[in-house]
Amino acid sequence: METTPENQKEFWNSRALSCPPPFQPATLKKTRRILRLPAPTGVELRRKALLDIGCGTGGYGLPLAAAAKSVMRVDSSAAMLKILRAG
Repeated sequence: METTPENQKEFWNSRALSCPPPFQPATLKKTRRILRLPAPTGVELRRKALLDIGCGTGGYGLPLAAAAKSVMRVDSSAAMLKILRAG
């Protein structure tokens, strides 16, 4: 099947309900590990405006919002964004 923007949206919309919530313990543990990665390089997230492209249900973007100056989240999946907004 040819990859098109429309069938990509359909794919991610169909996966939305299977994505773990951002603050589920296992998800949050992984997110915290990833949030620690910039520290040894001297990058301070709290002073940064971040762009979360393909944010999905907010697995990284929501926890990042507490650590960064701001986070702009974008996604092509309406179903993912609906879950993000409800979360």
